[in-house]
Amino acid sequence: MTQPLKNILITGAGGAAAVAFYKCLDQTGLNIHMADMSPYAAGLYLVNEPNRLLLPAGETDDYIPQLFKSCLARGIDVLVPTVDWELLPIAAHHDLFAQHGIQVVLSDYEALSICLDKYRLMGHLSESFSMPMYEKYNTRFNPCPFDFPMLAKPRRDSGSRGIRLIHELTDLRQLPNDDSYLIQQYLPGDEFSVDVYLDRQHQARASVVRQRMRVDSGVSVVGQTIHNEHIASLAADMAEYLKLSFAVNVQFKMDPTNQPGLLEINPRFPGTMSLTAAAGVNMPQLCIDEVSGSHLAEHYPYDDLAMLRSWSEQYLPAGSMQAVMLD
Repeated sequence: MTQPLKNILITGAGGAAAVAFYKCLDQTGLNIHMADMSPYAAGLYLVNEPNRLLLPAGETDDYIPQLFKSCLARGIDVLVPTVDWELLPIAAHHDLFAQHGIQVVLSDYEALSICLDKYRLMGHLSESFSMPMYEKYNTRFNPCPFDFPMLAKPRRDSGSRGIRLIHELTDLRQLPNDDSYLIQQYLPGDEFSVDVYLDRQHQARASVVRQRMRVDSGVSVVGQTIHNEHIASLAADMAEYLKLSFAVNVQFKMDPTNQPGLLEINPRFPGTMSLTAAAGVNMPQLCIDEVSGSHLAEHYPYDDLAMLRSWSEQYLPAGSMQAVMLD
């Protein structure tokens, strides 16, 4: 049974995922609010001034109380988090939001905690899937099983922040040896990013493969959708195994034998879902349809489509950015 939804709050308005989610929605009858920790977040200014909201940083103690207060004050029906740092705090308070009729578009806490720790993710999936060679970096790390170059990345950061290519042992010594970094086999081949939509019962309904042809700050700026059943099925199987929900992003690179090796899984809406939507699978709209009670199809096909991202400007009255306030 469908239920009317009106007020939607999208967080992380300064990021590509929030802006793409907003642009993908059929906004008929919807009242969309945008939130960020910075008044300079471009996505805030896609909506009218009363629908702009400043929030504390997602990892602070003030975040959940302020977010919950704002959701109540604005009559929010659906909360769409798009920032990694806020996912676990919101998931930990899922019941609080649900008790007040606020539907949170998010996987459950345990699934999120696995995905957001790249070392835990690799270990969990290695029970049922083949993984590239990986290990935590600490004082006991043995580089001998790895070939140079190898990849080093923070276990808990997202995007391309902190990622380094290790060419020799001296490069390793520049890393903190406190278990906060993951060392992974370097994968030399093409990179693919798979957008998977799963319903609330963790069943994959769509798996769209995108080839990442050019990346800037962790976001694809040149890419294309392609059909590769092996990669699409592998991504969907991993997402179902983790019991994820709604839209997630599974990233692979091809190994020396031209097999897909997992890089990471982002358990949220990705920044390049606009290409996925244009190719025929509008995951933000599927999400709103599902939480409103609409029936989802068993499978959603898509077209092969290329994308080039370009700059876009917004113009607004001077002082508008300083006018955005906390509720």
